[in-house]
Amino acid sequence: MFHIIQADFYRLFRSKGFWITEILFITTLLLGVFYGVIGNVGVHTDTKALEKLGDNGGWTGFEAITKTSDNFSNTIIFTIILVVLLIGIDLTQKLYKNSITSGISRTEFYLSKFFVLASLIVLQLILTYSSFIPATLINGMGTAPKHFLSNFLITIGVQFICTLAWVSLISFVLYATNSIIAAIFTYFVGASLLGLPTAFYPDIDWLKYLNMQFYFDMVSKQDMVFKTITIALLITLLFAFSGLQVFKRKDL
Repeated sequence: MFHIIQADFYRLFRSKGFWITEILFITTLLLGVFYGVIGNVGVHTDTKALEKLGDNGGWTGFEAITKTSDNFSNTIIFTIILVVLLIGIDLTQKLYKNSITSGISRTEFYLSKFFVLASLIVLQLILTYSSFIPATLINGMGTAPKHFLSNFLITIGVQFICTLAWVSLISFVLYATNSIIAAIFTYFVGASLLGLPTAFYPDIDWLKYLNMQFYFDMVSKQDMVFKTITIALLITLLFAFSGLQVFKRKDL
């Protein structure tokens, strides 16, 4: 299993697709640092921020933390691209056959992929909030929000779980369909559709957290933290287990 993990990282880091993805991700972050613009390629686009391109001097260090947190969909979509690069190519080209026929069990193979994906989420979150460094160097550190450190650590933890939920869902779609297009379609359409239940049943508070989004400002409300974590963990467990069952039944 360790050798599969090692091979996945080696293949990924030597992939042009990986580096192109990360360069584009960093570029969207730097738009905020230099111009105060939210470079969003996810489901929601902050058009007001785009209209202000060049109108202000960019973010301070602490503003970079809060603003990139508010733009969490960016982190999710660039993580999903890495999911496609790691699992999608394996499945569409049936590269997994080499590992399975060499004696690795399907469960070991699946869990090794899951570990690599969890590691990639950590990498994406580090990149997301590393915007603090250039923002501080260029525009100063700024003023820290109240209870910043504890709230920031909670934000990172909850966002990790939310991203893991999306990764589990997208991975399940890939294992079930072998289609990269279906996986990308699932995120963009799914993220929009998950907001519909709230519109029809506004009194059911739990439905507000189905979109698996979490921002820095939400930390101050403990019920939001608890409900977001609960929904995200349930979705992670459901689709991670379902993905494993689908992969176990997949023909070589």
